[in-house]
Formats: sequence, C-alpha cells, structure tokens
Amino acid sequence: MKNKNKLIVSLYILVSTIFILIVMSKKRFYSFGGSEDAWLGYWATVIGFIGALYILSIQLKTEDKKNQIQNIDHTFFNLLEMIVNVLEKKEEDLASLYKDLKETKVEKDVELLENNRRVFIEENSERIITVIESVPTKNDYGIELDLVGKFKSNFHSSVYQDYLTQAIFQESNQHPVTLVGLTCGFTQYISSLALNHDHYYKMITEEKGEEIKSMEANLKKDRKEIECDLKKLDQYFKLSDESDTGNRMDKIIVYNSDYIHSIDLKLTNLLINEFKNELPNVELIKYTDDDKKDVIDKVFKQSFSKTGHFFRLFYRIIKYINMNESTIDDKTNDYIGFLRAAIDEKTMALLFYNARYTSAGKKMDEQLRNTRFFGSNEKFHDNNKHDYFTEGTLLWDDDVNKMKLLTNNGK
Repeated sequence: MKNKNKLIVSLYILVSTIFILIVMSKKRFYSFGGSEDAWLGYWATVIGFIGALYILSIQLKTEDKKNQIQNIDHTFFNLLEMIVNVLEKKEEDLASLYKDLKETKVEKDVELLENNRRVFIEENSERIITVIESVPTKNDYGIELDLVGKFKSNFHSSVYQDYLTQAIFQESNQHPVTLVGLTCGFTQYISSLALNHDHYYKMITEEKGEEIKSMEANLKKDRKEIECDLKKLDQYFKLSDESDTGNRMDKIIVYNSDYIHSIDLKLTNLLINEFKNELPNVELIKYTDDDKKDVIDKVFKQSFSKTGHFFRLFYRIIKYINMNESTIDDKTNDYIGFLRAAIDEKTMALLFYNARYTSAGKKMDEQLRNTRFFGSNEKFHDNNKHDYFTEGTLLWDDDVNKMKLLTNNGK
C-alpha cells in the first residue's frame, strides 16, 4: 500500500509539472492581467494545494487503517489466548473424544468386514455347496452324515454362517463353531442307536408297532432309515471284539466324534483352497462417506456437551480472520499460523472430521475453505502423508486428499 501511494504522488507531481509547462507555453486565452511569473506561481499554488489535500487524505486513510489493524490484532490475540485456555481446560475431553473416535472406527471396521464376508458367502453359496458335496461323509460302519442336506436347509442360519466364516476366513473366537456342534443331532442319533442297539433291533425284528412309533419319535427318523442303520451297526458290532454293549457304545461315540472332526478338517481345507485367491479383495474394507459420517456423528454427538465450546470458539476465530482478510492483508497467514501452532495434531484431526462430516460443522467447513489452516500445498504428500500429522493420526487413507481439496477451496 505504501508503494502504491508513493507511485500516485510521483505521478501527480509529474502530471502537474507537465500541465504547468503546457499552460505557460501557450498563448493565454484569458484577458486577465499579470506577468508570466505571477501566473506560474498561481498555478503552482493551486496544484500544490490540491496535492496537499490528496496527500492528507492518504495519510488519514493510512492512519485509519493502521488503527483498524491494531484493533484487529488486539482482538485476535485476545481470542488466541482464550482458545489456548479452553484447550488447557478441555485437554482430557478432547483426548477422550479422539480415543473414542479411533475405537469406534475399529468397531466399524469389524462391522464392514463381517458384512463383506456375509455378502461373499451369500454370493458364492452354490460353489460352497459344491465343495461340501465333494467331501466323503460315510463312516466305517456304513452310516452316512447328511452334510449337504444340513447345509442346504440351514445355509442362512447364523450358526452355519458363522461356521463358514470361520472355515473360509480362518476366523475363530473363544467359542468357535465346529462341525461337531452343527451335526449334534447326528451324534445323538448314533449314540442312542449304539446304546439301545439290542433293544431297538429286537423291536424292529419282532414288528412291535407302537414301540417302533415311539422309537421313531425319539430318534426323529423313519423306520426304514433306523432299520438300515441298525443292520450296518450290527455288522460293525459283530466285527468288534467287545461283547459288552456299554464298551462298544463308548468306542463308537469316540470314533464318531473323531470321524466328524476329520470331515471338518477336510471341508475346511477344501473351502480355503477354493477361495484363497479371492479373499484379499473380500478383506479389503471400503468406507463410503456415509460410513464415515456414521462413525463421526456417533462419537461427536456423545461428546458435544463437553467439547462443543471449543469447536464453537474455533469457528468464531476462523470466521473473524476471514471477515477481516481485506484489512489485515498479508497478516492473514500469520494469524492462521499462530492459531495452528496452539493446536496439537490430534485436535487438528478432530477439527477436520467435525468440519468435513458433521452437520454441526458445516459452517466451519465453509470458513476453512477460505484459509490455509491445514497447510499450503507443499505440506501435502502422496500415500496419505502430511507434514502436520504423524502416521496413524488420521483415520482413513484418503483423508489427506480430502484435506487438500478443503485447503484449495474444493469439495
């Protein structure tokens, strides 16, 4: 501004000088008396008076702007001191907000991953059944586990979905679902058949109708199935060295459990081999803006009563800087720098998420688009790197790019 005023004054003096010379070199078009020197003095006085008025007005404007800047400076640094005090008082609340945000994001990761897996299993149900059909399910004494039938009829139940998730993705917990658990009815059937073999065999042979009906209801099988399985089991008993029914039954129960575990292992290996090349894409968690809003809104709403004062004050300071930008001119970036220096990186991240993803932060988002609060372009780097944030501070891989758009007044 000072250089501009000097230029105007210099041009004024130059133009005035040329004007006087032109006027004095021409024949006068007026009839007033007076010498050339007198008229020269007159015009010099007039031009000098006008110039003095102009220079005075410039000085008054300069002084007025200087006073304005001093007042703005005074207000800004009062606000800066105020937000520093608020940050000290709210340090624990803001730290807790950031911690909750990270934890909620992890919970959302799990939710989205589980959804990816459920969708994958649903979309590949026919392939899964084909794999199950390839597993041999007859035991050594000829009784067959209807594994395919069980999965077809129960495919969409939560326990069967959990089993497939654990088998395909090798995901387990403290109480993993096993094939033994899913086929407990079959295990109970074999156990009951072994324990009561002699009695059941006698009823079938002697055609005891009412008792057979009771047996069918107990075993939840029809007579032909029971009769067939009894004959297979009878053949197994005849080959066994054990004559005591209890000992034979115990051995069959242990064998039956091992038999189902062996099927479990075979099925798991087959499922893993079938889908192993596709799993990396399924395990890739992708967030939409709505997913991010779910995470951020949930956490920010819970902490609003404790941290809302800080966010409102920050918004007022940014708005104050923007309102006075035309007056403070080249001091804008200094103000932004002082404000940024008072705030740690985690709180800066919270400000970004509040502005970008919450309805309450919409106005803050608009004000931040007119600043370089998150740094100039050279502070942003590829691979989600930023000079103001250490690795792991920001939640999502595209945060730096979105922050850069915000800095460049983009969407």
